[in-house]
Amino acid sequence: MRTVFRMLPILLLAGLGLAWLAGSWLPREKTVSRAVVVDRPISQVYRHLHRAAAWRAWYTGPDADVTVGGDPEGAGGTLSLVTDDGTTMRFELTETSSPTAVRYRHHPLDEPENAVVGRVELEPAGADRTRVRMAETGQAGAASMRWVLYMAGDAMVGAMLERTLHNLKSLAETGRTHPETPPGAPADPGTEASDAGSG
Repeated sequence: MRTVFRMLPILLLAGLGLAWLAGSWLPREKTVSRAVVVDRPISQVYRHLHRAAAWRAWYTGPDADVTVGGDPEGAGGTLSLVTDDGTTMRFELTETSSPTAVRYRHHPLDEPENAVVGRVELEPAGADRTRVRMAETGQAGAASMRWVLYMAGDAMVGAMLERTLHNLKSLAETGRTHPETPPGAPADPGTEASDAGSG
């Protein structure tokens, strides 16, 4: 028994070392995506995407402490959001030239190197219906953080994307969002989920 107790620190260190080594082999990036069908044509969905100010209603919430800046009509438009813990997050549209796709990024104001890159893609899903796919890619440099990204990234980010798509769908179809919907509520019974990692 004493031998076992003496070996515990060594076994723990060995386990931590193996976990770190395995983490270093995991991808530095992970992409999480969700999709939902909106009962509106592409043009009516896109009008909620091509201006940063339009994202406020369904992405940050109309009651959030948000400042709109940058280009008011397309790429370069920004939102600055103060979170509950006092952190200022910056959102920026980076590509809006296509009527079926928008790209963006968001990060803490003083940590642009930790930006999450996102995209929203629109495609026809039948008569006057649009499939909206939203995907975000995050990065983790340290091996320990790669474990977090790999194990929990889909659940955490996926829940946020589902709620966001739920709000966009509701806004496009009814003219209002559902801020009372709890985080992680399904965007739609037919919501599609996928995730991928890349090195």
